[in-house]
Amino acid sequence: MGWTVGRNVRIDYRWGAADADRNRRNATEIAALAPDVILVTGTPVLGPLLQATRTIPIVFVQVPDPVGAGYVESLSRLGGNATGFSTIDYATSGNGCSC
Repeated sequence: MGWTVGRNVRIDYRWGAADADRNRRNATEIAALAPDVILVTGTPVLGPLLQATRTIPIVFVQVPDPVGAGYVESLSRLGGNATGFSTIDYATSGNGCSC
């Protein structure tokens, strides 16, 4: 796509290592950088990021139940600044059990 790191794209990484305090600090730090978009992997990081910013677009992956967790309004009408991919679609699982 013509992107060159250091010229027209910048990628910053943060790792929380399952530490809730570190995830909150990282979320605040990343939001303060005012990026064009934030990619989030997993539920433990999405919550702190949504608390840190309601304006920067957040794309999430590997979030089992974003609706049930309150991160998005519904899968058809996400609302807010978060969108992404759920790891489970309870509607297609037959009985709603994630057993």
